[in-house]
Amino acid sequence: MPYRLQHGGPSLCIKAEVDSVELVRRVSHSQAVLRKFCAKVLRGHQDASKGMIDMALEANEDA
Repeated sequence: MPYRLQHGGPSLCIKAEVDSVELVRRVSHSQAVLRKFCAKVLRGHQDASKGMIDMALEANEDA
C-alpha cells in the first residue's frame, strides 16, 4: 500500500466519525500513533465533539 494511503484511510474514517477503538483495531496502530498522524483531522472535529458532549450532558440532565 502506498505510504500516502496509510494515513488517508484512517483520516477518512475519523472524518466519518468511526469509533477510534474500532479504527485502531482495523489499522493496527496505537491510539497515540493514530493521534500523531491524524492530528489535523482530529483538531478539525473539536467543535463537533464539543457539541456532542454538550448534547449528551443536556440529555443526562433531562433524564
